[in-house]
Amino acid sequence: MTSILLDQFGFLWIGTLGYGLFKCDVVNNKLTNYKYDPNDSSSLTHDVVNTIFEDSFGTIWVGTNLGGLNKFDRETEKFLYCGFFSNYVICEDKQKNFWVSDYYTGLNLFDRKNVKVVASYGRKDGLASIPSSDFLRIIKIICGLLPSSDYQNLI
Repeated sequence: MTSILLDQFGFLWIGTLGYGLFKCDVVNNKLTNYKYDPNDSSSLTHDVVNTIFEDSFGTIWVGTNLGGLNKFDRETEKFLYCGFFSNYVICEDKQKNFWVSDYYTGLNLFDRKNVKVVASYGRKDGLASIPSSDFLRIIKIICGLLPSSDYQNLI
């Protein structure tokens, strides 16, 4: 297992290292496995799932290794590829801004409605000099998961 999420409907989502994404419906005793299918453009884009996130609108987002960001459509149970390459952190700040970290592009402010990057902060902005454990803390501070006073410890 690489990530776990319990969504607002009580489904347990489990990301794996090579076996795709599982949705566990405990009430109906049903387990669904979503995997990459090269013949289906609406399948998960890679079987290595790094992170799973449910935003404030109830949308499930899946960050994969080498397959980028996937948006899950609950009605069709299909995925929409939304760009990027390897995502490790997905979060939403208090203003409902949506942030996606990517191995190559850094930290990205992402417009969910128009499915595009609004701003990127990467090597040119000094992120390459920040150790990876601190990079994760910065993202958590932006998303309100850690107090902003923790930023002082990174300088």
